[in-house]
This record gives sequence, C-alpha cells and structure tokens, in this order.
Amino acid sequence: MSDKLQGGIKADSTSVSWSFVLRSTTDSTEVTGKTATNFTGSYWRQGGTRTSISLSDLSTVNSAYSSGGVKEVDSTNMPGLYRLDLPDAAVASGADWVMVGIKCTGAFVFHERIPLTTNVIAAGDAYTRLGAPAGASTAADIAAVKAVLPAALVSGRIDASVGAMAAGTITAAAVATDAIDADAIAADAVNEIQSGLATSSALSTVSSNVSSILSAVDTEVAAIKAKTDSLTFTVANQLDTNIRSVNSTSVQGTGAPGNEWRP
Repeated sequence: MSDKLQGGIKADSTSVSWSFVLRSTTDSTEVTGKTATNFTGSYWRQGGTRTSISLSDLSTVNSAYSSGGVKEVDSTNMPGLYRLDLPDAAVASGADWVMVGIKCTGAFVFHERIPLTTNVIAAGDAYTRLGAPAGASTAADIAAVKAVLPAALVSGRIDASVGAMAAGTITAAAVATDAIDADAIAADAVNEIQSGLATSSALSTVSSNVSSILSAVDTEVAAIKAKTDSLTFTVANQLDTNIRSVNSTSVQGTGAPGNEWRP
C-alpha cells in the first residue's frame, strides 16, 4: 500500500487507512478510549460540499480495511492516536485535495488537508521508464555491464584493446607525427612499397647504361675537339678561312688590287 501514500494520496487509490489525533479542549492532553459512536466523521473534496463518513468500530487496529472503520491504536503507548479507513470516494480522481474532519465532544476538532496526486512514484513505474530488464533483474543487468568494464581507469580513461573498427575511423589528423615506425609496419606492407621502387639490380643496369652513354659521348666530343683544334682565330671570335669556292664555283684572285676575287 506504500505506493498510495507518497506526498499525499494517489488519486483513485482504494482501501486507504489514515490516522488522526485527538487532544482535550481542556488541557490539550491526548483523548483516549473513544469509539465510533463518539465521533462525527466528514470529508470535503475540492470543488464539492461536506460529505458525512459513516463510521463503525474495527475489531483490532490491524483489521482488514473497512470503509469508515475506526479504532484506537494504543491508549497506553500511543495515546490519542486513532486509525480511520477513508471511503474510496473521498480519494477519487477529479480533485486536487480532500479535507478530512473528525469531531468528538471534549476534544479539538481534527482537520487535515490531504493532497490527491496523479504523479506518485508507483510500483512498476521503473519498468515503464527503464523497460523490462534483459536479465533476471535491473541489478543483474547492471552487474553484467560492470563485468565487462575495467576494474580501474588508467590516467582517467579506459585502457582497452581495439579488435575491430569501422572503415574510415582513423584519419591522418588523428595519427601523431612519427607514430608509425618500422616496427609497426608489416613485412608484406614493406614488400608492397618496394614493388613500386627500383631494385638494386635495376639500379645496377641503369648505372651500366649511363656509363656506356658517357663513354660514347666522350668519343664524339674528342672527335669534335680534334676538328675544332685545327681552326685558327687570328682575331678573337673571328675564324681564319680561305674561300676556295662559292656554290661549287671556284674563286679566283687573291683580293689584292689588280688581282681581285672573281669567279
């Protein structure tokens, strides 16, 4: 019945037992020994009018609920305290509160305003909010989660080994400079890289070919030099030559006066 009495009474609850205290109008001491015939019971709901509660005596303080039932709790150890079983109509939905009153000759009138709520945390709400547990209970589910978590953090973080990850998860920006060294590269990756590079054998072939080319060039250069060494430059940058013919026609004369050049 605990779900009915959290911060008031949950509207539309049934079989609700309440309590009230009686004190003497003479000296405010607790009033004991009273029964149903000594009381006038009433309730007043928000927006309504006063409604009489038909009272009757309960056999014992822990008797089963009975609408309008009343019983003194313990005149010796809890003097002045009485149980009252509220009518279901008093706590029905449709009002925000209900005022309960007990009148007894020689005692102060007891009045109590009881909130009627619709947002009381009731049994089962946890399942509605969280969903049914996957295991035997919510506690078992929590224990299962804890079982796969590390016992302690490392420098404030979870230290874990990654078995697999989605494609494109690691970007170049996420890899620190020099983070990948030779030890981190698999042998087949090295072979794949080398397959696109010149091997030592290929480089040896290139070196041999270059040597042959250079040797041939030296030979041609030497032949050209042998010809150019026979040229004469009496005046700088002007080649000394003897013209013997022009367009296959022999040139006559020496260029001196009276012996001009001519065909």
